[in-house]
Amino acid sequence: LLNDVGSPGRVFRLSSAGLSDKLDQVEILTERKIAWTDTQGLRQVQHSFDDINDVKPEQYLKHYYYPEDK
Repeated sequence: LLNDVGSPGRVFRLSSAGLSDKLDQVEILTERKIAWTDTQGLRQVQHSFDDINDVKPEQYLKHYYYPEDK
C-alpha cells in the first residue's frame, strides 16, 4: 500500500504515518467495515465480504467535499 507502483502511498506521495492516518480515517468512516489492524506488528487492511457491499463511495466524497454535513 505504501511503496508499490500504483499503490495509494506512491500515487498520493504519502509517508508511512500519512498512510496510517488515512487508513484510520477510512476505518472510522466505514464504521469498521474496512479495518486497519495491527497483529504482532503486522498492519493489515481487513474487511468482511458481507459488509464491504454496504460501503458506498458517495459517503466518502460527501465527507471530503462537505465535511460540515457529515
